[in-house]
Amino acid sequence: MLEGITQALGPGLAAQVIVSAIRSMLNSSMKQVRPGQLVQAIKNNTSLWEVAGTDMTARAKIIPPAMINAGRPMYRKAVSDMGNATELVCSWMKIDNPIIYSLIINTPGGQGWFDEQVRDVCGKFNLEYEVKA
Repeated sequence: MLEGITQALGPGLAAQVIVSAIRSMLNSSMKQVRPGQLVQAIKNNTSLWEVAGTDMTARAKIIPPAMINAGRPMYRKAVSDMGNATELVCSWMKIDNPIIYSLIINTPGGQGWFDEQVRDVCGKFNLEYEVKA
């Protein structure tokens, strides 16, 4: 069925939908985090997903592997263009959640902490963290 949808929409549109879904999932999770919680999570090296109350493993299981695979080429290109998945997600955060982004980059240890969070999500969704050209 998903293959039929991908064929009907075209692979480019299907890929855009998948990447948009991942971005939307990130945004909905981030909206649940208050600034003080984020700073405390960074200081305590607590998983962002625990603070956000988001079970990323459960969410990863909801998205069919065929959908992830349909979006993989666009994701890979975006990661390759940005250097790695953290840089890609940070580019989204600057636009979608500027306060959260500012807290991450301005809290001591925040950038390394956030990098680990992104790596964790990549692993749960079976997505590459870095794509070599």
